Amino acid sequence: MRIAAFGVASLLLIAPAAAQDKATIQKHNDNFTAAFAKGDFAAIGSMYTEDAYVLPPGSPMIAGRARIQAFWTTAA
Repeated sequence: MRIAAFGVASLLLIAPAAAQDKATIQKHNDNFTAAFAKGDFAAIGSMYTEDAYVLPPGSPMIAGRARIQAFWTTAA
């Protein structure tokens, strides 16, 4: 019985957090899309940390904010 109660309590706590995370992810996606549409690659670069990585399909891994910004500039 305790395990079932714990499971239900966990689900009640996780659901709002998951919804908040989804909303946050969508906000960041919208910001990225808007910056890309405007050609604002400096804004896109600022969305990444200095130690970020991008793994484009069929290409080598790209590391670092400046190189990621250059990648998106070229990709556009």
